[in-house]
Amino acid sequence: LPISDHFMPWMLDSGMVRLGPVTRAATYINLYENMLDGKANTPEQLLAFDRRALTREPEELDLNLLLDQLSSIFWRFLTPAEREAVGRGLEADLWQTMLRVPAENEKKLLFRTYSNIVLSKEGEDRLYGIWKEQRLPAGVKLSEDDYTGLAAALALRVYPGYPDILREQGGRIQNSDRKARWQYLQTALSADTAVRDRYFASLQDPVARRKEAWVVTALSYLHHPLRVAYSEKYLAATLDWLADIQRTGDVFFPQSWLGASFGYYQTASAAKIVTDFLARHPDYNPKLKAKILQATDNLFRARRIMK
Repeated sequence: LPISDHFMPWMLDSGMVRLGPVTRAATYINLYENMLDGKANTPEQLLAFDRRALTREPEELDLNLLLDQLSSIFWRFLTPAEREAVGRGLEADLWQTMLRVPAENEKKLLFRTYSNIVLSKEGEDRLYGIWKEQRLPAGVKLSEDDYTGLAAALALRVYPGYPDILREQGGRIQNSDRKARWQYLQTALSADTAVRDRYFASLQDPVARRKEAWVVTALSYLHHPLRVAYSEKYLAATLDWLADIQRTGDVFFPQSWLGASFGYYQTASAAKIVTDFLARHPDYNPKLKAKILQATDNLFRARRIMK
């Protein structure tokens, strides 16, 4: 049944909480799968349901499932205008729920999701204050990697003074390998499109791809949802280089390469890049073709759902 006709009233009177955690998890998964198939509920309806559910969900694993779904719907299946419309309210829900829940792990899950979806100026200022002063809400504990993630999130939003934030965060990192990784990622985090273009072009050389885990993180920054309008131009080369990626890299690298690149695209033009590539290569390596179809599944679902 559509959420608006049945599940939302049930949520409002805590009906879901009376079910066991496994049954709730199955319900959340089924609702999400039905949305992906376009069978019953729109992304907006499911997002509204999940927002209500997260404020009442007492089980950590189920809460984590809800938060994953929230982030996926927000970035993959809403238009930028729709994100702007719901973003402030979603930020408030996540922040207030984080303050209320008693468990440290749940607080951290909620904080990470909050920092992932923040779009408002107030939210960005809050993240900056937490990063700068390292003063956290009661019960929230962040690691060095979490602070690095906050610095990256601020850079991706082109927060005022973000180059200084990136430099200062680099100075906080003590481990030499992590410091080298952070330095490597600076070009992908840059707001200068020419710098990002040069970085992406460098990846055609297998030598530039030797640190594969670093490359995957850098690609996730290049293709962040806030940048896809610009970075879509990288997608054709991403596919053109795939056979060489397989030939020169680790067995898992092609899938990671594709997933980090195509994960957040929604447009007809991005879908056309994929269909045109496959049409030009009718005898393409079946295993690589399967990886392309897997990595672009949400792109084509978004095209169907958002029409």
